Amino acid sequence: MKKLKYFLICASLVLAIQVFLLIVLASAGNLLDKYLFFYYPTIWVVERLGNFSGETRLTDSILLGVPLGVFLYSFLAGYVLTLGKR
Repeated sequence: MKKLKYFLICASLVLAIQVFLLIVLASAGNLLDKYLFFYYPTIWVVERLGNFSGETRLTDSILLGVPLGVFLYSFLAGYVLTLGKR
């Protein structure tokens, strides 16, 4: 039970950091495209599996891929940090 609590704390902390960086960099404007590069794998997966066409291929893959990447990377970071505590 302690590991689960530690995992949830770590994952939520990483999630909060990522959301904060997305908000700050979106307001700055010029650094957002460099930060979104880290979410490119999840954007690519959503684009391939979504079967979007036209302009929705450009927008929906980003709008769905970035939140998926945020949650996926938070989960993975929490998992790695939990394993590192062992």
